Amino acid sequence: MSGPDSELLRVSALLRDRALAAYRRDLEAEARLRAERDRIDALRRAAPVGSGGLSAHQVLGMQAIWQGELLHRRAAIQMGLAEARARQGYSGSAARAAFSRDEAARRLVETARRARAAQWLAAEERSLEELARLRLWRASSEGRAGRPNCPDGRYP
Repeated sequence: MSGPDSELLRVSALLRDRALAAYRRDLEAEARLRAERDRIDALRRAAPVGSGGLSAHQVLGMQAIWQGELLHRRAAIQMGLAEARARQGYSGSAARAAFSRDEAARRLVETARRARAAQWLAAEERSLEELARLRLWRASSEGRAGRPNCPDGRYP
């Protein structure tokens, strides 16, 4: 493989890997935010169950905490999840484009390789034809009839 071809493949693979890494990071960010939201929801569900021995003031205090800080944190997480999904859309399309570019580069390199191989085979064929003509000319100039490898022209 020639230098420019290998460089093209290396660069396209590097771009593809970077795009995939960005997409994976976005997926992991969404998973972290989703886990944090689930922990907050679990705390909210567990609070009334464990309040059997709590007074009304303590239950109201838990409700105030839920309505205050935890609710705001959950809302911030929900917004973060929406942003993470939007980033996934962009990074997913960038990853698909990078895969397409990488595949196109591979096809270009393969096409160029096949063209070089076809040129080499055509040059070899031309040189063999020229050698055959030269042998036929040499055989006819020496006065031998038939095939150049055969003294009497009956067999090769």
